[in-house]
Amino acid sequence: MLRLANQEAIRLAREENGVVLPVTVIAFLILFLLGVAAYAVGETARQRVELQNAADAAAYSGALVQADTLSRIAAINRAMAWTYVKLVRMEMDAIVDKWLKLVVDQWDRDENKIKMYNATSCNQSRPLALWNGISPAQDKMVLLNYHQMVMVQSIKTARSTAAGQQKSYSALKPKIQEARRAIQDMNRAEKDLIANLKGRVERTVRDVVKANIQASENDNEAGGADIRHVCLQGGNYFRILKNNQQEETEFLAHADYFDGPRQTFDKGTDVWFVRTGGGEGLARQYRQSFASLIATWFWYSSHWIIVEGVCVFDSMISGSSTVRGQDGYDSSFYETGTAEPRVLKESFFGKDGAIVVGVSRRLNNPLTFLFGGGAPGIFKAFTVPGGRRTMWTAAAARAGYMSPREPGKGRYEATYEKVDLRKLWNLKTSDWDATLLPLHRAWADGRTGRNWSGETAAQILNQVRGGLGVSSTPAPPGMAGGDLGVGGLEGWTLH
Repeated sequence: MLRLANQEAIRLAREENGVVLPVTVIAFLILFLLGVAAYAVGETARQRVELQNAADAAAYSGALVQADTLSRIAAINRAMAWTYVKLVRMEMDAIVDKWLKLVVDQWDRDENKIKMYNATSCNQSRPLALWNGISPAQDKMVLLNYHQMVMVQSIKTARSTAAGQQKSYSALKPKIQEARRAIQDMNRAEKDLIANLKGRVERTVRDVVKANIQASENDNEAGGADIRHVCLQGGNYFRILKNNQQEETEFLAHADYFDGPRQTFDKGTDVWFVRTGGGEGLARQYRQSFASLIATWFWYSSHWIIVEGVCVFDSMISGSSTVRGQDGYDSSFYETGTAEPRVLKESFFGKDGAIVVGVSRRLNNPLTFLFGGGAPGIFKAFTVPGGRRTMWTAAAARAGYMSPREPGKGRYEATYEKVDLRKLWNLKTSDWDATLLPLHRAWADGRTGRNWSGETAAQILNQVRGGLGVSSTPAPPGMAGGDLGVGGLEGWTLH
């Protein structure tokens, strides 16, 4: 057989039949390898695009969760401010009415005492009560707040009118308590939204990454895609408004009251209905002042008896009464309780508020599915050596608010702006949306109003790389070894 095979080989070498076959085989082999290479490059590029899309979608979706939370808090803040204004006004009305009731009740007791004393008197023509004990014209009058003489009957008439308008303290008390409970419920709602925000963002990022990038059959044949992600979020970027003039004024602006507490509430604001402390949260309560909510009067009566048919003086009683607002103190409607509206710190527009998502996957030989488990021979050229080799990327986003400078134009602001109260946006506006950010600015100082300070891409990429556990070697040994320095990538991240 060997002799016959040798003869056939000599014959083929001497003849020209089939001489094109080797050339054709070589040409088709080259074309096949070029096609395989094009497929391999295209598959790697597809995976790269898929990876970036997954990171972008996850970061944007996380920012949508953030924006939704901020919109909810803003809506609660507005409702809380309206409720707070209504609460303070009702409490001030109720306190005044309760005080006037105490005034009338004490007056009636004094008057009854005089009548009882005078019951057997033969001379009952004298005034029963006087402010100063001299002028009969001041009979049945009291001095209010040390400057205003008022008929007791006028006080009774005013209270009767208030009762008809459901403004008596007894009618207002349950409404006050309901408003206080509503504010406490809103406090808890904001607290819960903030406490759960980070977890909601992380779950959203995880689900979106999973939905946008999955291992292929080829990855399964190669031992898996080892898809990983990391979600970087900053610290607490909320604060509670403080109980001072400036921040209470800002709080009232959430309900579109722009003139400050004294004009928003009523007479007595900051006089006998005052802020309590200067810590976190807005709160007011009744505090007795020298010349506010105080009523005073003197009273006297003389007793006369008949002696030998003549009405003669026998004895006399006198006294004075003072009724203050604090005499009826009831914490259930003399104190507002504490409203705790949350607003954003300026640091939200820096690292604290940014949501950065990094995603990585293993670089497998894209032709593994042809051979199952490994790529023999020349196809090994498409396998990246060096152990766990990955491609990875990052994206950043943050919630932005409708610009107060350009309302209605669909522009969402991603930096802090200082504006007047009528354009207040800081968790007053409920129009928030997600905004993608360049890595170059995601952790920069964005607190100066449309200006940025600092470059952050290198910081972000280094932290993302660490979170993903990505190797710092940029290429297989012998190609372009050395550590991957991301600092030089700043200029490439300005998109």
